Amino acid sequence: MEPYKALLQLLFIVLLSGWLARLAWRRMRKLNDAIDSEFEAALRRNNIVSHEVLLDRTSRGGGQGLTQVHRILLDDNGQYYLYVHISDSPGVIKALSQERALLALAK
Repeated sequence: MEPYKALLQLLFIVLLSGWLARLAWRRMRKLNDAIDSEFEAALRRNNIVSHEVLLDRTSRGGGQGLTQVHRILLDDNGQYYLYVHISDSPGVIKALSQERALLALAK
């Protein structure tokens, strides 16, 4: 009976680990989808049609739920922008000079 007990415990641990991993993966996918949709909404609000993301820094606060997104963009007209999004607040896009954008990219 003892070998079966150990096998059942191992099976339980493996299944629990798999379930928790799937839960974490679904949560991250949902968070990424929310970040991307807010980014697209901010682009629409600022009438930016075509862009290139030059820098993307995303930090997730883990259990606290605090997420910060900083992106530097270059649109098709040669204008640089800074995009900032922090947790539940709407994302903000501000125009940057080329010098500031290049300084930020160098860090």
